[in-house]
Amino acid sequence: MAEAQWAAQSFAIVLVFSFLVGLPTAIWMAVDPSWINDLLRQQYEAQGLPPADIEMATALVGYIIPASMIFGVLLWAAVVGVLAWVQWRKMTRVIPGIWLAYTAYSILMGVAVRVSGYSPSNLGPPVLPLWIEVVSWAGVTVAVVGAVSSLRGAMMLHRLQREP
Repeated sequence: MAEAQWAAQSFAIVLVFSFLVGLPTAIWMAVDPSWINDLLRQQYEAQGLPPADIEMATALVGYIIPASMIFGVLLWAAVVGVLAWVQWRKMTRVIPGIWLAYTAYSILMGVAVRVSGYSPSNLGPPVLPLWIEVVSWAGVTVAVVGAVSSLRGAMMLHRLQREP
């Protein structure tokens, strides 16, 4: 029973790990928002907006993207903290199950974007640097293995608790 409990609790560690794996992307987006300015400029020019409007919009994005990235990281840290705490205390099957379903969807969409060569919003080819892609995919792989192990442990713990 102790092994099943540890396996179920270990998903709290997986959650924190997956949060840390996502930090380089968020930091890169906050530090260098010029990539989104370039994409917006292309879209606005294709729509035929006046140059003054394009300049105003891209100037605003230079302030909005870093602030939204910082806020998003802080919000996601709070969510991950709460989920990790709940998983550590309750050792539920629900949190790892939902996380795995969401991760499977994210992987499927990531592969679809890479195969098609275009982002879903048709802004152009994906713009993340290769090192971020490599870190993200490696981190997701490790996190998925840990999540599957945690889910199996939580399911075993649930079965053991139901037995008389």
